Amino acid sequence: MADQAPIHAQRITTLKTGERVILDPGVTTQNIMLIYYWSINVGAFIKVGTTYAEKRVGFWLAYLVPLIIYIIMPLVLAITRNNLTKLPPQGSVVADSFRVGQVLISRAGIKKAWKGGDDFWNSAKPTTIEADGGLKGKAAGWMKWDDDFVDEIRRTFKACKLFAFLPIFYLADGGLSTITTSQAGSLTTNGAPNDLLANFNPLTIIVMAPILNYGVYPYLRKIGINFSPIRRIVAGYLFGATAMLVGALLQWRVYKTSPCGYHATSCKIGTTVSPLSVWAQLPLYALPATSELLTIITSYEIAYTRAPQRMKGLVFAIVLFMSSLSSALVLIISPSFSDPNLIWPFVGIGGACVITAATIWWLFHKMDEEEGSVNAIGTDRPIEDRSHTDSEKA
Repeated sequence: MADQAPIHAQRITTLKTGERVILDPGVTTQNIMLIYYWSINVGAFIKVGTTYAEKRVGFWLAYLVPLIIYIIMPLVLAITRNNLTKLPPQGSVVADSFRVGQVLISRAGIKKAWKGGDDFWNSAKPTTIEADGGLKGKAAGWMKWDDDFVDEIRRTFKACKLFAFLPIFYLADGGLSTITTSQAGSLTTNGAPNDLLANFNPLTIIVMAPILNYGVYPYLRKIGINFSPIRRIVAGYLFGATAMLVGALLQWRVYKTSPCGYHATSCKIGTTVSPLSVWAQLPLYALPATSELLTIITSYEIAYTRAPQRMKGLVFAIVLFMSSLSSALVLIISPSFSDPNLIWPFVGIGGACVITAATIWWLFHKMDEEEGSVNAIGTDRPIEDRSHTDSEKA
């Protein structure tokens, strides 16, 4: 998606109205990612309609709706193929990346790996290796990379250190879905399904993405406030922490108002539920949805703009891998999700989000200062069906 961006370097242009504006690749990528994520959640929200279609018409209609959408997409791609920017394949860089890592550890050692620096990274460059007499025990042709490839791995590694904190965010963004669903069962639903409010996650994104993209972000830029990538990520973690605070307070109120007290989940006494309305859970879905637009979308932006051209796929894979790590962590700690301790998962994850937000700002706030320079990474890569690069146009 982001490869379809029309600009890859900042330049000034004149609109039809005569106004001179700056075309910024970072803002363009931000817009593309927000629209992409908005589209995904439009599709996710359609499942509400298919649920009712299955209930009132039949399963055939519930399956027919997504089938029609899947049939339409190849047709759209076929029609627009000549207008799409297609990057030539470069092959997998995973094997060479592991080989570079192997050379770095064997030649520079673990201590230098911890410190980093030019000496550490230069030790895997072919020019340095050849000057030192080559690699012992390796056949000719084993080292297929060049010096630039090592520099690209270094740049990629720097970006990926930021993504290592994402599992904490994912815990706050849906990681406690089993608790929130059981919590809904302990509240007064008035006939609403326990999982009804979960649909407000994609609905919030559908509403908030255009507000951020066309309202909040342009306004902040207009008044001179730099709501930079790291600031957006930190804000996303704080939104997640706020959602966990709401969850903890709500679970505490459930325990206080349930006929079974601190054993509300399996209550069989009286009404069996708290008099609190299930709609009190709405912030548990709206706040994490908003935080996704701040943290996840910005992570996608950083993965695209910070990673060198031929390593963008690998970096995106690492970002998505963080979600699977979070899921594994939930499986490990889920046996503790039981009465009377359901308040503490919210408290623990909320506290972790606050600490992570502070840590990210402390470690990575200087990345914002490099934003302009990294947007030009990989712009000299040849692109099919595009006769001139942006630098040539400028």
